[in-house]
Parts: sequence; structure tokens; C-alpha cells
Amino acid sequence: MRRLTICLLLTGLVVSLAAPASADRPGKVELIQERSAAVVVGDTVWLAFTWRAKGDLENFRVVVRRTDAAEFGYPENTATYSGPYQSPHLMDGEIDYTAIQVHVPESSKATRANGFKLQLEASWDGGRRRQSSIHNVKVPTTVYRGTDVAQVTDAVEVTAGAGMWVEVAYSGLAPVVERFSVVVGAEAALPITYPGYGSTTSLHHDASLEDGETDVVRFFVDAADATPGDYELKLAASFARGERPSGLDGSLTVSVVTP
Repeated sequence: MRRLTICLLLTGLVVSLAAPASADRPGKVELIQERSAAVVVGDTVWLAFTWRAKGDLENFRVVVRRTDAAEFGYPENTATYSGPYQSPHLMDGEIDYTAIQVHVPESSKATRANGFKLQLEASWDGGRRRQSSIHNVKVPTTVYRGTDVAQVTDAVEVTAGAGMWVEVAYSGLAPVVERFSVVVGAEAALPITYPGYGSTTSLHHDASLEDGETDVVRFFVDAADATPGDYELKLAASFARGERPSGLDGSLTVSVVTP
């Protein structure tokens, strides 16, 4: 009986010693998708990458190791990496996602190759040391072929016998246009002055318009000697998409009204 008791104690000791070994198993992670959502060339978007844990993964992080055609960034709260949405950890079998901001410049070779590769490194605490794995994702790209910019304002009022700064709004429709400026036609029936006595006027915020953004250009209309009535000004907007120059011709009706 004593011999049996000793054997059982030894067996229990072996089991207790073996238990930590299972906890030290490093675990793995699976990137569920091999292709991301498509990105419009010239646009800046957040891409979500979905992961499934195989084992408990503590302090899970994802960084971009290589990309051949894009610029990238991480969420503000982590700055140098992207972590899971729910918590910093992935438990065995849990599914969560990380987000990477991607910008594809107009000059990128992705415009010719119809996509690019993004190499991600996932890392976590598991086992006796920091673990990591490399994952490659195909990011499809498309090219925007619609109208770049729309003129929003087509009419303003100015008081006769005076002058005033008028605003003309423009909206961006393409992913991004840059170096935006506007010139009023030389045949304008009303004297025009540009900000800083320059030869053109640009957008108030900066010289670029992103998709869905609206900004205004300003110029001074002198109606000191104008009789009441409607005057049409020709407007020529110029801008660039990447290295490609473009433009938009429009008009503005200035109604000179009595005080």
C-alpha cells in the first residue's frame, strides 16, 4: 500500500510539473483575409484586417513591414502600431480586427499594376518570449474617372456704390486635387482685386480639396461705379491630380443691388 501511495504521489508530481509547459506554448494567429477592400488611387482610407487567435495572445500588435506603392499610418491612440479593437489581447479562438491607414499617391505604380502588396507583422507575448509572424495582403486599387471638382456657388449680391469680398464655394469629387487656384476672366465688367493684390485667388483652408470637402475662394468686387443689375464673371479654376494638370471653367452672376 505504501508503494502504491508513493507511485501516485510521483504521478501527481509529473502532472503538476507538466502543466506549466502547456501554458508556455507560444500560440499562433491567422489572418482571415488575403485581400483587402479596394482603394481608390489618390485616396486615404482605413483598412481593417481580421485575425483569429490560436492560443492566448497577450499584447497583440500589428505593424506594416513593407509596402511597394502606398503610405501608411496607425491609429492615434497607439501611434506606432495597430492593436485589436476590443482589447490588447486575443484569447484562444477569438476573432478581432486591426486598422491600418493607407494612402495611394496618384504617382504610385499601383496605378499601373492595379494593386499592391502590404506585408504585415503580427507580434504577441506567448510562451517564453515575444512571438511574431509575417502575413502578406493584396490591396486592389481602382482609378477615379469622374468629375474632379464642382463649383457650388453660382450667384452673389453686391451693394451698388460700394465693394465687398465675395466667396465662391467649390467641392472636391476626386480623391484629392492640389494646387487649386481661380482667376476671374479679364473681360469682367466689374473691377476685381485678389487677396494680397495677387494675380489669382486660392482656397481659404489650403490649396487642396479632398473627396467630399468644400472650401471657398475669395476676391473683392468693386461696385462703386456700377449701376444696379446682373453681371456675369467668367471663372477659371486650375488644379492638379497627382502630376496631371486639370481645370474647370465656370461663371458667377453678380447682382448689383440698390442699398
